[in-house]
Amino acid sequence: MAFLKKEILNKIDDNTYTVNFSDEFKILIKEAKQLEKMGYKIPKTIINISLQEREYYQYADRLNLMLEDYNNTVNSLGDIDRTLLQDQIKKLNKALEPGYDSQNLSSLGIPDFIENCNKAINTFKDIKNKVLKSSQMIEDILKQIEDAVILRNYEFHFTH
Repeated sequence: MAFLKKEILNKIDDNTYTVNFSDEFKILIKEAKQLEKMGYKIPKTIINISLQEREYYQYADRLNLMLEDYNNTVNSLGDIDRTLLQDQIKKLNKALEPGYDSQNLSSLGIPDFIENCNKAINTFKDIKNKVLKSSQMIEDILKQIEDAVILRNYEFHFTH
């Protein structure tokens, strides 16, 4: 049952994470239920795990939703915006760190972890939206400057 001790997130690269919810775990729960129905004596630890099935699946669903939001937010950035928001992305990634560093399915703090990550994602979204709005305003001003007529065409008449 080492899968209970595995971290709840996998870090693939700097800005890519996945939920670490193994198929082995799903199979154990199904098999335990089937064996119990067939009358076999199942260890209490496995029975307790199977009784918490709904909770584990809810964790996995909430983690997947959180990571989907993270991926949509961070991976939608262009290169320039990513560079501008580099420090904020690091801060956001720091919030995800316990998921691949210390949190596992046996941890009591998973709901708090998910809540903290969602708050960090929303904070990042707010900053991202402000930066994108400012970028758009700058682009609009530059377009106006580009389109501005600075010198008017005058017909000059020279007299000798």
